[in-house]
Amino acid sequence: MALDLNSVLADRYRIGYVLEDQPGCLIYRAYRAGDQVQPDSAEPPLLIAACEQPDPATQQHTLQIAAALQAVQLPVLLPLLDTFSEGQTVYMVVADLGGTALHTTAREQLPGLGGELDAGMQRIEALLHLFGQLHSQPTPLLVGELHSSDIWLGSDQQPRLAPFALIRPLATTDTPYRAPELDQPDPNPTRASDMYALGGVLYYLLTGWQPLTAAQREAGMQVNPPSSLNPLLPPLYDRVLERALSMSPHTRYNSPSEVLRALQIVGLLGQAGQSEAPASPAAQGPLPAFVPLTDTAPAPDTIRMAATPAPDAPSSASPAHLGSPPPAAYTPPVAPVPARRDAAAPAANNTCLVLTSVVLFVLLLLLCSLFAFLFFGPGLQLLRF
Repeated sequence: MALDLNSVLADRYRIGYVLEDQPGCLIYRAYRAGDQVQPDSAEPPLLIAACEQPDPATQQHTLQIAAALQAVQLPVLLPLLDTFSEGQTVYMVVADLGGTALHTTAREQLPGLGGELDAGMQRIEALLHLFGQLHSQPTPLLVGELHSSDIWLGSDQQPRLAPFALIRPLATTDTPYRAPELDQPDPNPTRASDMYALGGVLYYLLTGWQPLTAAQREAGMQVNPPSSLNPLLPPLYDRVLERALSMSPHTRYNSPSEVLRALQIVGLLGQAGQSEAPASPAAQGPLPAFVPLTDTAPAPDTIRMAATPAPDAPSSASPAHLGSPPPAAYTPPVAPVPARRDAAAPAANNTCLVLTSVVLFVLLLLLCSLFAFLFFGPGLQLLRF
């Protein structure tokens, strides 16, 4: 049941308005009870998640998770200020540090886009460290599934995780960050399901498109390679994201640190490839035009296709989660033409001549040594017998 706007919760929080209706939780923008609901209020606004609990045992377990989460203080995690329950609802109060949720952020402001891939990787590394810290707690704190509204880009453009997903019950609806094994009866979040959710977030941060849901992939749709959606990404990133979003939990990465190492290696290999074979600006083609965000990336013909398929005309009757085709202005990067090797032929011939001369000189020395041994040294005595 939704709270009345401008009502006071627990005698200390004034409800402003409903920010988002998530499955199992309502997210409110709220203020301290002593503040007026005005933009120039001295106190910063708050985010309050109201999550219904199915039974008292689940409610008690949720409060224990919230207490453990309150002890985790990381700059990439929105600060958890208060947790309490009323009736069958658990309320989580989080500091609102400004900025916008990921699903409402313009594409050019995403960490991996807009020509800032290096800065984007630093922000992605911060999220990987956060998941590693959550998993390394005495009782591992598992996210289970994410919504794009759980990731916030602050006014400093740094991504932060809202801790709502840690206490939110698993949704019955499919989301792009929900691992396929969580659709089984009585699902329990695991590290493997968290790695799938994390892979989906990285895909979104690097491309600006949400990945397909597990149900769409099981129906035969294929995930677009990230390099086909973001020309700044080398194709090696496709393999990293493909493994992170594997449908089988046994073939995914085991920990966020493994993902971090893979991204670092791919980044180094990509830089080496660019330094060895630089492409001219004309060969790179125009950058894709930034367009408003949609729910999911378009489905390609194959997971390893060389170019993005031609977009179909949008249909008003199609579901919203199927997404829109990529921008029409996008042109895949053209591979640079390898340099001619004719200029290197004289140098190779000179090298062969030098090696041949050295070998002949060594053989000549051996023959001279043998001649001296036989006719002027100990070998002469042998010949006399």
